[in-house]
Amino acid sequence: MKIYGVDFTSVPSSKKAITCAQCKLNDDVLSLEGFNRIASFDEFEKFLRQPGPWVAGMDFPFGQPRKLIENIGWPSTWEGYVHYLSTLSKLEFITIMEEYRKGRRYGDKLHRRITDTHARSQSPMMLDYHYSARLGARVAN
Repeated sequence: MKIYGVDFTSVPSSKKAITCAQCKLNDDVLSLEGFNRIASFDEFEKFLRQPGPWVAGMDFPFGQPRKLIENIGWPSTWEGYVHYLSTLSKLEFITIMEEYRKGRRYGDKLHRRITDTHARSQSPMMLDYHYSARLGARVAN
């Protein structure tokens, strides 16, 4: 069976592509066959439509920090959260994030999940690289 390990990026490009490890599982042995770089969402959607059977483990931030979810009043269950977010357009989501950050004090605008803190990753509330670059070190929680 084909198994893929996908390291996702929110803005895929040729410089910062989605990285996909291609593996094959034979009995109980997993062998790495190579890597793909996926430079656009169109390419990613094409990857998702490939015939199976295959399985993929994907590393991308579906979840937002608990502090944001509680403060903003979004559903606290995974099913409720995913259903609610699926009703929002991209623009609505961006607007909600921007409005939330507007009224918050310095150092409390971009929350991180526990795993983000341990991995020294950006907050999944970070909507674009340019915003991150403008804030620089001020993004720290």
